[in-house]
Amino acid sequence: MVVLSQLLRRRRDPVAALSAREREVLALIAEGQSNAAIARTLAVSEAAVGKHVGNIFAKLRLPRQTTPTAGSWQSSPTCAPTPDS
Repeated sequence: MVVLSQLLRRRRDPVAALSAREREVLALIAEGQSNAAIARTLAVSEAAVGKHVGNIFAKLRLPRQTTPTAGSWQSSPTCAPTPDS
């Protein structure tokens, strides 16, 4: 029964499928940190951060970008503020 309840919770909350480290990385991305800054904060390599970001994208079923960092999302033309905003 415990397994079933955990599976049902994951369906409602996709972030529940992330590991604790992946949630840390996601929180740092949300703060606007680059992969290099995240690596320094967590004392891991940039390659490790990239692996975590890839896992996050896969588990949350997000479309992949060539450089999935907070900076690339913020500089994306689709995310840029419009003159009316």
